[in-house]
Amino acid sequence: MQVNQTPARPTNTTTMLLQIGSSWAVCSRTSVPIILARFENRREASQWQSDHEARVQPKAA
Repeated sequence: MQVNQTPARPTNTTTMLLQIGSSWAVCSRTSVPIILARFENRREASQWQSDHEARVQPKAA
């Protein structure tokens, strides 16, 4: 299995995109990454990651 991390997001996010073979995964940004969701293409993975980050970020007062 080949895993390639992509620098798609700044490091202050809670997740990262990983390419696993021909598919993409959104993983937690921890010492042991946890796959949160898998997708067939990078565009869908990136959109899900953006939506997820918006859900977990605290709202500005």
